[in-house]
Amino acid sequence: MCQEKQQLALVEVESNDSSLVLNNGLLLYINKPFTGLFKEYDSINNTTNSSNYILGKKEGLETKIYTNQIIAEERFYKRGLKTGNHRGFWQDGSLKFEYFFNNNFYILNFSIRGFIHFTLKA
Repeated sequence: MCQEKQQLALVEVESNDSSLVLNNGLLLYINKPFTGLFKEYDSINNTTNSSNYILGKKEGLETKIYTNQIIAEERFYKRGLKTGNHRGFWQDGSLKFEYFFNNNFYILNFSIRGFIHFTLKA
């Protein structure tokens, strides 16, 4: 049995695009689940944020970059759920925090500034 794979059009949009709507955790673009690259500027943290979406849910690498081009955060998603290693960095590039997720649940929380926290959640 042969299954056809649906081709998804990739789009890059900015957060100020009025066609974007977040509805119950699903990002819609022109009333359809968004597939593409979502970009926004966070003026509070002075970062440029980029997230990949497939059918309205975050998928793959999400990055936040300081204005000096140093990575502020790296996060991974699978079907909209946090997964794997999430890391944050200070503006000098040193490690700020590291979290590990499995299907949106914390496995381990590690802070490099002198505190180690283990949090197991089911």
